Amino acid sequence: MRSRSLAALLALPVLLAPPALAASAAGSWQPGDPAPAPSDWPHQTTLTLAAMKVEVTAERRWPDSYAGAELDLPSDVLIVHRKPTPGLDEAIASLVPHVNVRYAYAAHSSRQINTWKDQIYSDRGYWHTRGVELHGVGPVFGRCVAVEVDNPDRDRPAIVTHYPDRPICVEQGSGSVPLSATS
Repeated sequence: MRSRSLAALLALPVLLAPPALAASAAGSWQPGDPAPAPSDWPHQTTLTLAAMKVEVTAERRWPDSYAGAELDLPSDVLIVHRKPTPGLDEAIASLVPHVNVRYAYAAHSSRQINTWKDQIYSDRGYWHTRGVELHGVGPVFGRCVAVEVDNPDRDRPAIVTHYPDRPICVEQGSGSVPLSATS
């Protein structure tokens, strides 16, 4: 699924953290394990580990409020998307006290968005029989489920009508093209 903004692109280190980094965040990194890849951003590892810590704790303690975390590497800030909930901001701040945290309003929790995303993704066959190819279905932090199609202007009305109770963002997308070993 393509990124929608620089902020979304910067979330990739959280989602695609190297196994050694994930292991060190979980406290299971051992000498001899591969070291995390070096970064051009001085605080990337610190922010990534903080985001992973927040993710694990917030998903468990506030599943109906937490909507995701992303990194703003140029500003050295961890952005936490959440529905305002008493005690949540303070708990997160105390969880990662040496990290700059900014809170962003979310209309929906990641649990709810992911439930809707999974339901829409499972409807690929339904949409295929109607001439609509879903090239991507993914969450947008606390806002909507992004549905990527070839022709958003044509397909948006049918998709939004089919899911009237879900926040849907219909966007331009295209299928992936696999590369061969000789490409």
